[in-house]
Amino acid sequence: MPPAGRPLAGTVIALDPGHNGGNWAAAATINQPVNVITEWKPCDTTGTQTEAGYTEHAFAFNVAMRLARLLRAEGATVVLTRTNDHGVGPCITQRAAIGNRAHANAAISIHADGGPPAGSGFDVIEPGLVPGHTNGILAPSHRLGLDIRNAYHRVTGEPDANSPARLSSLGDLRRGFDRGELKLHSLPKGFRADGGTGGMEALVRWRHPGRGLIMPAEFIPVTEQSYLMRDLTAYVLDAALTQAARWRLDGLGVQVSVNLSARDLLDVGLSDMVGRGLRTHGGRPGDLMLEVNERVLAGEPPHATATAAGPAAPGVPPRRASPPAYRPCPSRSSAFLTRLRR
Repeated sequence: MPPAGRPLAGTVIALDPGHNGGNWAAAATINQPVNVITEWKPCDTTGTQTEAGYTEHAFAFNVAMRLARLLRAEGATVVLTRTNDHGVGPCITQRAAIGNRAHANAAISIHADGGPPAGSGFDVIEPGLVPGHTNGILAPSHRLGLDIRNAYHRVTGEPDANSPARLSSLGDLRRGFDRGELKLHSLPKGFRADGGTGGMEALVRWRHPGRGLIMPAEFIPVTEQSYLMRDLTAYVLDAALTQAARWRLDGLGVQVSVNLSARDLLDVGLSDMVGRGLRTHGGRPGDLMLEVNERVLAGEPPHATATAAGPAAPGVPPRRASPPAYRPCPSRSSAFLTRLRR
């Protein structure tokens, strides 16, 4: 029986503060693919941050350190997946292995997520079923998730952002990826005097089996606040480059445009994603235009604009060497655009 006042004595808890502070400057390292059993994913990512510049990695590390002190005071042995906030990694597979090697009774990963400026709340995400791997932990993980959710709400008064409607939408979208329900539509951006098109814009639509055709305005805002945004961007880029390759085979040199979100700009793997897509489909840099609304860029922190203005992937010319690869939409701030193009 645990000694009085130390109810967690004998318990091992793994705390994962998520993305490290040096990740944003180590794209080649954190974009190395690793096998997570169900798929291959990038080793790690950079995380997000507030408009005021408070980064996710600093927030998560701060929370983890505070939580570790509280748990140790209750008698628990705490194992951390990283012990500083200025390194690179470890990869998601390595973070999981740290907890497994410690034979942790529980593992908690701490992250921050995007949301509207006036919004607040929290998410608790539980592991899903991976046959042969997670079968035995689903029930206790669900109990732990409910306990954390209820305790956090009781103490802080913050709402659980995982409303049934939001969870249903994200779950449906994840299944939509797997079932091929998302489709890319290409619309002309304008017509030249000779009747040719001035390029095509790639717009994603979701053909939901129960709700019919869902327009981007209904699912993109929720997706931008979730882990699915990277998957959606990867799908749209691949589908757009596939279509551009078909046009080339038909003798049509049509440029296709893809819109990027604020969350995409915080992903240092974006250039590699674009480079891989161009190589896979035999494309040229001029086949693709990446569009960013200036409102999105103007509200983003320095390393987000560095992602937009920085070097492109191997085989893709530097973005300032040709018509801007990131073309802001009709502008309100020429000063900001001048800074971005330098």
